[in-house]
Amino acid sequence: RFASAIPQTIIFFVVTVLSAVYVCADYDKITAFFHAHIQGKALVFCQKVRAATGKTLVKVLRSYAVLFLLTFAELLLGFVILREPYAFLLALLTALVDSLPIFGTGAILLPMALYRFFTGDIRTAVGLCILYAVVTIVRQIAEPKILGAGVGIHPLLMLISLYAGFKLFGILGMIFLPIGVIVAKNILFSFQKGVSNGAS
Repeated sequence: RFASAIPQTIIFFVVTVLSAVYVCADYDKITAFFHAHIQGKALVFCQKVRAATGKTLVKVLRSYAVLFLLTFAELLLGFVILREPYAFLLALLTALVDSLPIFGTGAILLPMALYRFFTGDIRTAVGLCILYAVVTIVRQIAEPKILGAGVGIHPLLMLISLYAGFKLFGILGMIFLPIGVIVAKNILFSFQKGVSNGAS
């Protein structure tokens, strides 16, 4: 499953980057098209949704940065306790790999543990496995709470969207389904605000 997911992820990122380049290149034309076809309250509504979504995405990136720093701190402490050489660089590399959609801390820690096991360093191998378990458990607990608090969504709803995204679309679904929930929340909030303003 891991190997089969790599080509799909590469294609997704290539398409995403190309789409971003085309959007940036023709941003004025795209916005002019929408301004020409959307007028009045609908245009104001779309502008509010875009502004709210942009702010929310910044909060999402900030929340993931907090998760990255938390993972890095855990890994650094674990590597120092295990007396791993180059603990800082190793923790930084593992945290960066953990930030990628398909990979996780296990992509670094588990091969390291296997290598240490087969070379006779049982203590370090067990320590790396424990470190992997601790980092994974802490992330599973902290991710819904940190993301939910950052974007103003209840942690339970964020947890459900993360789990549903993973079950429906795999690793990438864990990233984009919560973003879809955030966008839907902003659209609903803007619609309710517009209705209340119209009623008043």
